[in-house]
Amino acid sequence: MAAGFNLGKATKVVRVQNAAVAGTTVLVGSTVDTAGFDSVMFVYGVGALTATQQTKLKVGGGAASNGSDKSDLAATGTPVGAFLADADSNTTIIMEVVRPAQRYLTPSLVRGTANAVVDFGVAILYNAQRDPPVADATLNSVQLALAAAGVGGQINTVVSPAVGTAN
Repeated sequence: MAAGFNLGKATKVVRVQNAAVAGTTVLVGSTVDTAGFDSVMFVYGVGALTATQQTKLKVGGGAASNGSDKSDLAATGTPVGAFLADADSNTTIIMEVVRPAQRYLTPSLVRGTANAVVDFGVAILYNAQRDPPVADATLNSVQLALAAAGVGGQINTVVSPAVGTAN
């Protein structure tokens, strides 16, 4: 792949979640069409997390382009089987789905019990089946810098997840 050394030209970046003030509601992101790509990485930035909050990122998949038929994908809860720690304010959550069985994926940031602020959410589609991929309308510039260490350096990667309960 010629663009293999130029990440900006080898990926498609889609904004899936705008900033959201402190709250406890579930934030359902924009549905992403994975046609033409083998992998997608959802990257969410969180701001202040109130003590006792229960925040995690999960992904649903389906056949409808509007996400109306989405079902949770097994093992897609991040952090795996838990919630962000109260000390994880101002960090990044990463959920990577490799070879999804469903074409359309919808991220959801679950916020419960106490307030959690959300800074942004993006989907990075990669491993394009053709080169180069077409840029999404939500992309303003290819000069994108993400400081994405994940929660404690953890990146949750799932390969061909089945429909099931996100942990």
